[in-house]
Amino acid sequence: MAESGTLSNGEPLPPLDCDLRDFKFMPLDVARFRDSKFAAKVSDAAFRAGVMLWAAAWHQVPASSLPDDDVELASLAGFGRVVEAWLAVRDDALHGFEKGADGRLYHPVIAEKANEAWAAKRTQSKRGKSGAAARWGKGENGASIDDGCLKHSEAIAQ
Repeated sequence: MAESGTLSNGEPLPPLDCDLRDFKFMPLDVARFRDSKFAAKVSDAAFRAGVMLWAAAWHQVPASSLPDDDVELASLAGFGRVVEAWLAVRDDALHGFEKGADGRLYHPVIAEKANEAWAAKRTQSKRGKSGAAARWGKGENGASIDDGCLKHSEAIAQ
């Protein structure tokens, strides 16, 4: 899993294959959010657009990222095709987002939560595969453990 770098706060960006589109919920650190400069200082329109972008970033691949394109950002922020209205709140709505080495925009807090969720998803996937293998007596490649094909494939790999 290739990583595309780290953010200014040292938070590593999620791996490029980090896909959380099947996660219906995104964690919210309530006190951190409530007490943030973003919540205290931006206009209502920028606040709404920013929260919409956080939700969109959670379901992008890689998770926590956004495209750096104003037409796409306007749509994701709830402005549809009215790019001029988006541009009026753009800087405030993107508060905290940084450009990654891959050219996409990342938010450090969302990246932190995405990394945690991705690690949990990968762990659960490995557990599920191990459980299925134990239950059905099959290796990870789907072959029966007693199957001579498994021995043959191991011999070829050497």
